Amino acid sequence: MAGLKSSLKMGVAMPPLVSLAGLSPKQGGGVQLIGGIAIGAAGSGIFSPFKLAAGDDFDAAPTRWHGANLTGKYGHSTPSYGFRGTNASQDNMMYIDPAFRGARSQSQTELGYDGVSIANSIATLTASVPAAGLLPFLPTTYTGGRGDGGNRPKLISGALKTAPYFMLSAKADWALECRVRFPAGVARGYWPSFWTSTLFWPDFGEIDVVEGIKDASGNLTSKMNVIVSASDGGGAAAETVSQPAYAANQWINVAFVKSGGTVYFYDDAVTPGTLALRGSTTTRVSRLRGAHDVRIDLAVAEWWDSSTFNSGDWPKTVEFDWWRAWTPIAGGDNSALQILSPIDVAPGGSWATTLPSTLSLFGSGAGLEQVSAAWDNFDAPGMPTRNSTTKLPTSMTVDLGTRAVTGTVPTTEGGCMPLLLTYAYDDGTPAKRAMLPYRVAPAEQASMFANPSASYGEAFSRTIAYVDFHSGNLGPHTYHVTKTGGAWLTISGNDTGQVTLSGTAPSTDDSVALTVTCTNSVGQTTTINRTVTVAAAAFDPIAWSSAIDWWDANDNTKVFSDAAATTPAVAGSTVAGAWVGSKTGATFANSDAATTPDYVTDANGKKAVKFSRASVDKLINSTAALVTNVTGDDNAYAIVMAVKRGTPDVSVTPIAFSRDDGTSTNDYIRHYLSGSDAVGITRVSNGTQTNIASGTEVVPANNWYVVSWVFSGTTLTVRVNGVAVLSGGALNSNAITISKLILGAFFTNVTDAYDSATAFDGAIGEFGLLQSILSSDATLAQAESYLMTKWTN
Repeated sequence: MAGLKSSLKMGVAMPPLVSLAGLSPKQGGGVQLIGGIAIGAAGSGIFSPFKLAAGDDFDAAPTRWHGANLTGKYGHSTPSYGFRGTNASQDNMMYIDPAFRGARSQSQTELGYDGVSIANSIATLTASVPAAGLLPFLPTTYTGGRGDGGNRPKLISGALKTAPYFMLSAKADWALECRVRFPAGVARGYWPSFWTSTLFWPDFGEIDVVEGIKDASGNLTSKMNVIVSASDGGGAAAETVSQPAYAANQWINVAFVKSGGTVYFYDDAVTPGTLALRGSTTTRVSRLRGAHDVRIDLAVAEWWDSSTFNSGDWPKTVEFDWWRAWTPIAGGDNSALQILSPIDVAPGGSWATTLPSTLSLFGSGAGLEQVSAAWDNFDAPGMPTRNSTTKLPTSMTVDLGTRAVTGTVPTTEGGCMPLLLTYAYDDGTPAKRAMLPYRVAPAEQASMFANPSASYGEAFSRTIAYVDFHSGNLGPHTYHVTKTGGAWLTISGNDTGQVTLSGTAPSTDDSVALTVTCTNSVGQTTTINRTVTVAAAAFDPIAWSSAIDWWDANDNTKVFSDAAATTPAVAGSTVAGAWVGSKTGATFANSDAATTPDYVTDANGKKAVKFSRASVDKLINSTAALVTNVTGDDNAYAIVMAVKRGTPDVSVTPIAFSRDDGTSTNDYIRHYLSGSDAVGITRVSNGTQTNIASGTEVVPANNWYVVSWVFSGTTLTVRVNGVAVLSGGALNSNAITISKLILGAFFTNVTDAYDSATAFDGAIGEFGLLQSILSSDATLAQAESYLMTKWTN
């Protein structure tokens, strides 16, 4: 019959087709069918001890829970095992689903990519190269990631996890099966799987019903494994019981049965429709226990690296017709996920809760209760972002005996972090699940502006951007800003994800109190207060004794099109061949037109010097006195800079100090903005290197920021828009020899050349070099406030 799926199984009778005429493949007289077999039906043959407990016929698109929406058949595909590859340098792919809004949810809308598609009752999983529009939203924590993508994953793919719908009680007897088809011409690293695992891998075990693997030798093989930790504290040990060769483009039924202390693996690869035993084992089978969810995914293994990866080999797919799970006839039936009333908390608040009793949640049957966080790698507050044995936020403790949840909520992350309580029954009843959602209100980020100031008559403008707060998977959030006083100040964009404050400051002192309220998708709010102060202009860094020099690109009398500084530059028409300081006349220059930055008018109306990474644009200063004052050996000094990064996914160098004498031990101090939007510094002295950086996502692309690198001896503080994002970072104390200050690039000690891989791609509007300055100095705060008012958007 058209649309009816095959139920060919060893010893399993085909349902009477005549009784199903006119019904959909999933329904027969109101009974749900999986591959033609009804949920609740008793099995026969190898399935005779069991009843059909759960499965999917793939007649409808998969539904997933995520964030505020905790309903759905499957878990989100951005899972706790989002990084695949056993080699740390081979983190090469990740799973995402349509609800994904980017690392740390920086997008206000769901990006919509799904690696799982349904057509003609077939689920197709696809691994593909990220599209250009998606790439900027992917995380930058993949050590062996794209060479052109700032350590972003080379591939994205899809996965299905059944925890919201069904979990096995693995200690008892059970069976699992699916119908799968592998394509021809797969690439090295191709790794689709149909398997089960706990949330506490490797302890409590994993069953690989089938894995299709294109290995390093180029062979497409299949594996059937049982993997269990040898002891509670031991590592994982695998028992591969069969490696049949599967033909391409052939539908194959694979099955697994656990019976007592033995597990059995079957397939019908030789005789379609007849399951044959491929192997069995008793090794560590007794250690299988706890709640296992069923997982279907298309991973990419570590059998290739950045030197062999070919984007032209992808996309690749695998197809699944259905999957079925069987549990003991005497056990209970599968039950729906219990979703408990959410607990609303605030950043910096307490997780303190008393869990419902085990009896009230799961009844009195003997079994094993476990708890973990049902988290999204990039959204759940306080959770690690790598595969880890930590299954709770690092600040949370759960005692299943006393039922007490304790700990402190992180201050920097908002969003929903559900606890998933599972109970695996000794009699094989499908594990019951209860989810307790903790919803954390929006968290203020370091990028949020400090109290701003304006000078008399100034055209003031400041924007509260979407990334100034973090709501994670409870986004998108909106802002509402109110003010007290300040008739001159206009607020636009209220109740959206971006609010702009603008107006012409009066010619008298004024103070405007602002109340900023951020509201997430479930109505939780976080409120902060800011004050805009208007005063007479008093900013004159040239008069400061601490100012070594000051460079302002908006002053076109200080920017020239030639290195000799004789011909004034014209914004939008010429290069910036020389940039002259306003105090001592210290000049950054470049006589090579091919590597000279442009002089432009930015979108904010200000003139700036714009650097291209592709051509390694740079301006160089070799003034001995200037260099000596900022070597970083013993002098306290600061660089405060209005900077706008362009390329969002690579590490870039707006300013560096270098030796540049052609030796193999070139010393340098490189100030950088990383591919993960952190701010940091690398210091090399006589071959010894240290590197320190702030947290990520503090300087996203295409926005102006005021960044300060503040040194005291070998201690570094980094500030962004007046807020410290790194305090007390220690650099090496070896003596350093440098002879040049460089804007836009640095001279590496590895290749004795200006490094194109980390050259700057962006614009510098204004910056100053200050000596004998500490991060607490009022002069630094004044400089930052001035630059923020003038440059940031």
